[in-house]
Amino acid sequence: MAVRCLYRITDNFFRFWYAFVFTNVSELEGGDVDGVYKYSVEPMLHEFASSVFEDVCKEYVRELQKSDALPFRYAKMGRWLGKTTVRRKDDKTEVADTEIDILVVSKQSDKYLVGECKFKGKPFRYSEYLDTIVKLSPYKEKAEFYYYLFSESGFDEKVIETARNDGNVVLCGLEEIVGMNLLN
Repeated sequence: MAVRCLYRITDNFFRFWYAFVFTNVSELEGGDVDGVYKYSVEPMLHEFASSVFEDVCKEYVRELQKSDALPFRYAKMGRWLGKTTVRRKDDKTEVADTEIDILVVSKQSDKYLVGECKFKGKPFRYSEYLDTIVKLSPYKEKAEFYYYLFSESGFDEKVIETARNDGNVVLCGLEEIVGMNLLN
């Protein structure tokens, strides 16, 4: 069995340094700060911030645990990469490689929280919600699932309506996440 690893610089200062400063050091030393920003930083800044958004969402879930505001106490939290059920364009499912931005599991592995983080300048779409809930389908017979959907730009009406009718779906907008004091 092959083990796959994903390495990532976790310190956002160093990530920024290596993504934008290190690669443009000559231009910066020459004083072209505005040009470096306009042509190197600005076009990639939103994409750079998307992984930071996932980190902030994880911290938000940690704070919910501390304040006893989650539907269960979790023992493990992380990102998940691997094979699971995915939805195809014709609404059929198959097993394929995919990722789960945030996966939270109870101590008894009988409760799961699946978090999907969207930082893309558009509302979280219903089709993305359907993609999220199909993941880990084989486990649904033995466990209870909760879905926390995080979005920079809100949610489409069908997602909002689904969350109103399903107590296991929680919508977390950027304002709510930023409003929680994560600096304690």
